[in-house]
Amino acid sequence: SFLYTGAYIIADAPAPEEGVENPPNSENKLSQGLLFIVLDGGVKELMLDRELMPTLNSMVYPDGTFVDVLTNPLTMTASCVKEMATGIPSRPNEGLSNFHPEHPGTPDGWTLASEADVDDDGIYDYRVGIVGDYVWGDLYSGNDKINFMKHRYGHADYYQGDTESFETLNAWLDGEVPASNTKPGVTFEETPNIIIAHLSGLDSVGHRYGVENSEEYTEKLTWLDDNFRTVFAKVPKDWTVVVTSDHGLTPSGQHGSPDYEIRDVGAWLWGPHIKENYYSPIQIDQRDLSTLPSLLFSLPLPHA
Repeated sequence: SFLYTGAYIIADAPAPEEGVENPPNSENKLSQGLLFIVLDGGVKELMLDRELMPTLNSMVYPDGTFVDVLTNPLTMTASCVKEMATGIPSRPNEGLSNFHPEHPGTPDGWTLASEADVDDDGIYDYRVGIVGDYVWGDLYSGNDKINFMKHRYGHADYYQGDTESFETLNAWLDGEVPASNTKPGVTFEETPNIIIAHLSGLDSVGHRYGVENSEEYTEKLTWLDDNFRTVFAKVPKDWTVVVTSDHGLTPSGQHGSPDYEIRDVGAWLWGPHIKENYYSPIQIDQRDLSTLPSLLFSLPLPHA
């Protein structure tokens, strides 16, 4: 039993490590930029409530698409983020390293975007910026082309980190380039046109106050939606916007188990070439989201 179970727990995920599939037409880009927002601990049913999050839902109906998303059974932030970023299924033992995920070393869309120079003019086509939770910073700490701004201060941080994240988001969308607070000596001269924002305060509120009949949780959702109103108004019309969750929460504010209510999250999408007023009948796996940079910007699709 130990040999079989132990081998399974430490086994690598069954995914190819190398290889990419070239896009059929490198000039056929669907979008000129991307804002990818992750609400940590976002409960799908409450995020769909138009009274709690009117701004978010008004962007999808009538102008966008809603997709059901199913996370992996290990509903921990690091494993879910790793799958969204790389497409690689998480190993069972990765729950033990929830706060410090390791990149599997395979090609992924976000890395390919940061290195893309389609016309070979010596200028990168995309500037990738990440703001918020440090799990993304851990994944891309070795990539000096990605500007990571850490705004996260532990499980007692209900608002400060998210407030700072919105300040950085607004600055980037206004054309400013704040100095990286995680990569000393690395200078970024242009504002990002691919932005990942992982906002963690909602998860902290859910852990502390629960979700069911929780005024604190619903107030946090509304606060996020109020800030979305300012941010979304600044997003260029030729960009794509995606809002999703890394995982949900139980009524008491917990996650980590494979319960369906925790794994069932959503994705709100709008922008050029996104279907309008559409509710997708198909549920996708969370790691399918890792294909977005390749699909939107006509970049290679990693075999992983």
